[in-house]
Parts: sequence; structure tokens; C-alpha cells
Amino acid sequence: MRIKAWKWNRKTSSINLGVMLLAAVLTAVAQEKPFPELDQQLQPLKKQFNADIGKVRVLVIVDPT
Repeated sequence: MRIKAWKWNRKTSSINLGVMLLAAVLTAVAQEKPFPELDQQLQPLKKQFNADIGKVRVLVIVDPT
């Protein structure tokens, strides 16, 4: 009985992992947008950040040097 349950859990885990990976890839492709150009004051970024209230926001600022 234990062997059958273990095999079933292994199959279910594999299927769940595959579905999650597929969903992540599709979400990443659907959200692909060009990056906006920013000035020294970062006004477009501030406006968009404030407009997205209630959404998950990730802010990454990198230096090219």
C-alpha cells in the first residue's frame, strides 16, 4: 500500500511542477515590455509606481558601470 501511495505522490508532484513551470514561462512572455527611458528625477518611474497601488511591485535600479 505504501509503495503505490509513494508512486502516486511522485507522479502528482511531477505534474504539479510541470504545470507551475509552464505557467511561469507563459506569464513571463505575456509581461514582456520595453523599459522606459528615465530622466534624472525618475518622474515616469515615480508616477507608474504610485499608479500601481494594490499590485505587487518590484523596483530594480542598476548602474551600467
